[in-house]
Amino acid sequence: MLQNFFEKNLNIKVFFILAAVVFSLYGKTIFYNFVYFDDDVLILDKQNYLKAANIKNIVTDTVFARENDKYYRPVLNLSFLCDKIVYNVKPYGYHLTNVLIHLSAVFSIFLMFSLLKYDKILSFLFTLLFAVHPALVKAVAWIPGRNDSLLALFCVLSFYFFVKYCNNNGRDNLFFHILFFILSLFTKETAVVSVFIYIFYLIAEKYKIKQYLNIIYVWLGLITVFFVIRHFIFSYQPADTPIDILFNSALTNIPVLIRYTQLIIFPTDISILASKIDINYFHFLYTVILFILLFFTAKNKIRLRFVIFYSLWFLLYIIPSCLVPNNNYDVHRIYLPMAGIFLLLSEISEDFYKKNTKMISIFLIVISSIFFLISFYQTDKFKNKQIFWVNALIDNPESDVANANVAGLLSDSYRYKDAEKKYLKAISLNPKESKHYVNLAVLYIHMNNIKAAETYLLKALNLNAYNEMIYYNLAQMYKHEGKKEAAIAMKNKYLEIFKTQNRYDKPLEIKTE
Repeated sequence: MLQNFFEKNLNIKVFFILAAVVFSLYGKTIFYNFVYFDDDVLILDKQNYLKAANIKNIVTDTVFARENDKYYRPVLNLSFLCDKIVYNVKPYGYHLTNVLIHLSAVFSIFLMFSLLKYDKILSFLFTLLFAVHPALVKAVAWIPGRNDSLLALFCVLSFYFFVKYCNNNGRDNLFFHILFFILSLFTKETAVVSVFIYIFYLIAEKYKIKQYLNIIYVWLGLITVFFVIRHFIFSYQPADTPIDILFNSALTNIPVLIRYTQLIIFPTDISILASKIDINYFHFLYTVILFILLFFTAKNKIRLRFVIFYSLWFLLYIIPSCLVPNNNYDVHRIYLPMAGIFLLLSEISEDFYKKNTKMISIFLIVISSIFFLISFYQTDKFKNKQIFWVNALIDNPESDVANANVAGLLSDSYRYKDAEKKYLKAISLNPKESKHYVNLAVLYIHMNNIKAAETYLLKALNLNAYNEMIYYNLAQMYKHEGKKEAAIAMKNKYLEIFKTQNRYDKPLEIKTE
């Protein structure tokens, strides 16, 4: 009886299998701690901020609720609010939410495969491959990484219900399509690209665009409202990034497309804190050859317009990442774009699969198993802040952020000389980052080297006069030196800057008496 139930309800059966796989891979993250990389700022430092009574500010603030913050992520903030209400500050709850979001996104991708009428078993195998893909580990194991899995969940569901609406015009389908489109917009600006995805789908299916003009007007209206709100949110901040800088960033980051493409088939050399583009051109070449072989193997059985559509899915969703100045090249940004590549693989391999079902099924299961093991190992790097930052430095020894944070760990262990070397390395790698100078100055204060501390604080001041921690530490230092007037002046400057930079936090207490 139970077997018949599952046979008649394939989606339920697939859901439980995917849930078993996802929790087998990521279940251990529930026991992980915070890694103090954005999660401390977004969650730990904002415990007084993340309250239901503060919901107005939560949905109208930038993600960090600070000056010069260029990211508007109200859905992400709301997800942290929900976790705070349920779990308070216990990390297991935040990690559990990440796993559940990933499972939901993975299952929604399977539903999309099914709706587009690809072979059920092949759709399941590609979805399984997606679920355990090593490039997505950071989106699940790193708490703030959930923003990309949330974006994928809402974008895929919005597309899913749009396709259903195109098939049968149900009002409920249109409602859910619009709902998830709105949620995707307020998750990440990348969702704006979805409008082009919808239009290209209509073209691929040879629908008449004129019949959908009313919906197109709704999309454009929603995007306009979104950008008006976004403009209002950032109205108190300095001007947005100039177009020429965005254009130059796009040119600089073009190799990212090659890197992300090779990662889909060869997810190797993945750094948990990337700061440069590492391209293996042999892997990229093998990936291109694989796609070409699959294409020509089933040349007469594939729909070229859908090959183009799925390729555009990948490119359009990945391009916004290339516009970000000072890109850190995080691989988990491939989460949503990669869904398009798996759709493309389904399109060009389905005929070959039907002719070699057993062989291809075994091959995909073996690859999924290999990906599972790689991801299982990669996940351990997010266990706690010590393991995270040490691995970040091992993966990317030229990262100034990794060097600075390992220096902090060494300082906490009273290994001041080793910490000094790491801070100096961080400064040499990024001499324009004032935080590194401040942290080194604090280390010198602990080492009772006041002269060196003052030197580096003044260097930090020349780089960024709006870093409130410079004035805080100068006030503390002048207080201990008996320079009361100078300490009071620095204290007042600290409070002045803090008030503008940290609108919802309490300043650290400074006693100058």
